[in-house]
Amino acid sequence: MVFADVVVVTVHLIVVVVTVVIVDVVVVTVHLIVVVVTVVIVDVVVVTVHLIVVVVTVVIVDVVVVTVHLIVVVVTVVIVDVVVVTVHLIVVVVTVVIVDVVVVTVHLIVVVVTVVIVDVVVVTVHLIIVVVTVVIVDVVVVTVHLIVVVSVILEFSDFLLEECTDCTCDYVEIYDGQDDTGVLVDKICGSKSTPFKLNGGQDAFLRFVTCEGGIIIKNGFGTITSPNFPDRYPILTECKWTFEVPDSSYFVDIRFVSPSNTVDLSFVHTSSLAKWFGDCPNDPNFVFSNYVGGSSVELHFHSDVSVPAPGFNLTYEFGKL
Repeated sequence: MVFADVVVVTVHLIVVVVTVVIVDVVVVTVHLIVVVVTVVIVDVVVVTVHLIVVVVTVVIVDVVVVTVHLIVVVVTVVIVDVVVVTVHLIVVVVTVVIVDVVVVTVHLIVVVVTVVIVDVVVVTVHLIIVVVTVVIVDVVVVTVHLIVVVSVILEFSDFLLEECTDCTCDYVEIYDGQDDTGVLVDKICGSKSTPFKLNGGQDAFLRFVTCEGGIIIKNGFGTITSPNFPDRYPILTECKWTFEVPDSSYFVDIRFVSPSNTVDLSFVHTSSLAKWFGDCPNDPNFVFSNYVGGSSVELHFHSDVSVPAPGFNLTYEFGKL
């Protein structure tokens, strides 16, 4: 009995131990399974959540980065565009202002220069007109003054020449001027007592022409020409001029101005005879002077029937030694 109890207790203990062991094993296994499953689940959840978080974070970061990039790009483009447009507008405005200023300045300069030039031209023309007018007025006044105040008046104290039609024989020509290129005022012969007033200036030129006979000249000065000089003299013409020196203190100077090459001339001195024929005298400035007081010089002009020439032109002057 005791043995049986011992066996029963032993068996019971064995059963209990086995049961406990089995239960423990089961519990431990279940626990392990539960733990493992839990850990796996947790790990899966954690990994999944981590992945989700990572993905979401990456997506958010990418979105943010892209958005920020886009914003930066857009803002940069807008700023650059604004800066470019602003700079362009500033350049355009400055250029327009500079061009306008230059155009206005050039216009003003052109206007001012034009006005100055026009004023200078107007003033110059005015001055020229005034000066010319003053000069013309002065010339007119001086001319009128000369005509009125400084006129040459010729009055013959004695005048008696041969009188013929149109004064074709002996005559006196009066020129207003220094020589026979002046205005012929009159050609007179016969008797004349009316004074001549020459209004052209301060000079008067007289030419005395005589033929067929002779004339005696005792003093003064003048010009003697062959008939019709400077035109051709007539054929078969005789003319004679006699110069008488009053005394030994005087002389007469006879100077050929334009001698003829085809005229016969002879100078007769009281103590000698000098004759020239044809191309006489050769020197246009030939001077014949007589210094013997109380003597005479005779000029004799003779033309024949051959072809006449222009003749001669001489001046004479009586002087005192």
